[in-house]
Amino acid sequence: METKDFLVGANDIRARTLQLAEEYRLMSEEQNIRSFEEDVADSIDGLKKNAFTVLVVGEAKRGKSSFINALLGDDVLPTDDAVATAQAFEIRHNDVEMYDLRFTDGTSRSIARQELAQYGSQAMIDKEGKVVKLDGKQLDCIEVAYPVIFLPKNIALIDTPGMGALYSFHSEITQHFVPLADAVIFVLDSDQPIIQSEIQFLEDILHYTSSVFFIQTKIDTVDEWEDIKKRHEELIGEHIGKKLMQAPKVWPISNVNLRKAATFEVGAKKQQRLLYISRFDELRRELEKFLNYVSGIGKTQKVLLGLGAYSDSVSPVLEGRWKTLSAKNREVLKEKLEEFKTKKSQLKSNWAENGTLVKGSTERFSNFISASEQQFWQSFSKQGKIYRNIVSDLEKIQSLKQCRKYGKDIEVKISSMFVDEVSKLIRFIQQKRREEHANVSSMLGQNLPYSEYRSDDIIELLEQRIGDMNVSGMPENQARYKKILSGLANITLTPLLSIRRGIDNLLRKQETLQKNKKEILQLVYQMLNDVRGACQEVNVYEGVEEPLFERYFSEQKKDWDMRLKQILKERFVELDEEIKRLESQVNAEKHRLQEDINSASQAVQKVSTMRTKYKEIISDLRSLQESL
Repeated sequence: METKDFLVGANDIRARTLQLAEEYRLMSEEQNIRSFEEDVADSIDGLKKNAFTVLVVGEAKRGKSSFINALLGDDVLPTDDAVATAQAFEIRHNDVEMYDLRFTDGTSRSIARQELAQYGSQAMIDKEGKVVKLDGKQLDCIEVAYPVIFLPKNIALIDTPGMGALYSFHSEITQHFVPLADAVIFVLDSDQPIIQSEIQFLEDILHYTSSVFFIQTKIDTVDEWEDIKKRHEELIGEHIGKKLMQAPKVWPISNVNLRKAATFEVGAKKQQRLLYISRFDELRRELEKFLNYVSGIGKTQKVLLGLGAYSDSVSPVLEGRWKTLSAKNREVLKEKLEEFKTKKSQLKSNWAENGTLVKGSTERFSNFISASEQQFWQSFSKQGKIYRNIVSDLEKIQSLKQCRKYGKDIEVKISSMFVDEVSKLIRFIQQKRREEHANVSSMLGQNLPYSEYRSDDIIELLEQRIGDMNVSGMPENQARYKKILSGLANITLTPLLSIRRGIDNLLRKQETLQKNKKEILQLVYQMLNDVRGACQEVNVYEGVEEPLFERYFSEQKKDWDMRLKQILKERFVELDEEIKRLESQVNAEKHRLQEDINSASQAVQKVSTMRTKYKEIISDLRSLQESL
């Protein structure tokens, strides 16, 4: 499929989805029923803005900052060896140049362009220590607002410090931003094929997103760059190909020639020639398609899933209202009114702030979180899966050479296992939240005016294409959780240098196989204790005196309490509104009552029409994905 055709199709589906969301919003106001939940409203706002953030990552000196400078058409970011990037730079389009230091407390301070190297270089890190603080405030990133030449205006780039550098804090900064990105541009170069540390970093990224776009720089300096490009694709496919959103493809670029092109007037022959040599036109088309897919389509999918859940929740209210009114018998209306009042009394009795069912839900979820926390920490003991897996691996090793190689790779292995454990923990808690949400909704249904239901045919259409996504109330969709989740990743790649030295010393020894295995296990146990200790340290990026994991578990409990209160508040309001409406209709004149009946009938028909539109959009979205 051509890029132009894809963009037209994606933008059409996006526009239709926003129109459908607006129809639901207006209908909810007209019929005085529950509005969108917070996370659904947020996803709709995100789709309206049509703006997204792309993280630019890679090993040190791969040309990340040079690539962004080429896109900007100016040497804005520091690229000199002496001032290597040591902070994150967030680049956004703006008609006027502006440069700001952004701090973790939400404040900012303007700086001059010539100060970028000072605050974004390793020199400042060396001077201040691994955390840069100015006037007692901690630096989060450096914002660069600039008239971007070769980049769509709705894209913000975050340039990160190089991975694998001498400074471990570079990795922490980069990992801090990984969960916040809509997509990742992974920068390779033409000097050598992708190395093991880059593969490992990709594995870590894939725990948060499968949307990775690969570019290869320096094609103007290496004659064999095409062979390197081919090898890049082979190695990526071999190690992580099945986990990516699409088949691995590496796009070549010459930063030098692209940067030169910016010095000529748009459309000039010299500029066109340099753009052709730089291979930018081809890269730009594919990058634009990629970004619109992961952001436009991805955000559209999230909105559609939220609209599907919303439609399922309000449809029974409208249908029940219409069926009640259609009886045209005031005695029936009076009976229904008494039924609603009885349900209100039962709802208050069962679901008051300190009601039995509220306490039961809170305790169930709290106990689950506590059990999950205990199980998570246990994974770092000798009884945990990580240690037991390593014991199992060592039992299979038959030679000193194999044992030494295994010991050399042990940090990478433990890091990978740790990321897996964190990812499983987050997914498991999400699933339990969904289950408890469904459980509460089912119990509440007995006291609501009209039973809630789930339209499996519509949800099934989405799940076939989208998979397991958060529907409502998931804390991972809320802004206040983003930094918690990004902080979990910070711990993952922080090198444990004392352990590294211990392994190096071990590998130099000429000991028996069994003694090597025993010493490796001793170091592994020490390493797991160190990882656990790192998890329980206060995270420097949060600016709070509370360990990150401890905060994550406690926030989960608090958030469910808030979510439950929100659900109950909405249901009480809904029942009260139906009682008021029914009291008015019982006493209404005949012609007024008929107007209400007609309005209820039209609302049911409107929702039916919107659900048909919904299915059509899902079908078109599926076709677009398949054709791509």
